This record gives sequence, C-alpha cells and structure tokens, in this order.
Amino acid sequence: MIRRAHAADISQAAALYHAVWHETQARFMPAAECTHRSMEFFIDRMTALLPTTLVDERNGAVVAFSAWKGRRRARFLSPHRIGDRA
Repeated sequence: MIRRAHAADISQAAALYHAVWHETQARFMPAAECTHRSMEFFIDRMTALLPTTLVDERNGAVVAFSAWKGRRRARFLSPHRIGDRA
C-alpha cells in the first residue's frame, strides 16, 4: 500500500536508502564520500525528507519510497521488489 510516511518508517526507509545507494552508486563515488554515507547519514536525510516521503508498505515492511525536496528527488526500491508489479 502506498501511503505518506510516518516517523516510525524512517529507520526502514533509511536502511533501504543506505543499502541501495551503496549497491548502485558507491562505486562511482570517492571512498571518503562512501564512508560519509553511513546509516546515520541516511537516517538524518530521511528525517529531513519525511514531510514529502511516500512509502510502499507490504506485509509491514517498507519496500520502496519516494521523497523530494526542491529539485532533489530520491526514489528507491528494494532489490527484492524489482520487476514486481503487484
């Protein structure tokens, strides 16, 4: 179910953001930037983005989210959900 995110969703959305960012973008970034992008970094970012975040919740788990601030957008989908149209 797609819905507005709540404060209780921050940790799951941040964990998804952290995992997918490191899997897909870290290899293109300097090592120092990758180190800086810790779990705490993503928790802080998701906390700031909470007012504009939508989550897709399935069976009690956040499997995707979309958030934006100005022109900056973040959209992340759990690797386990890629190709799942349900």
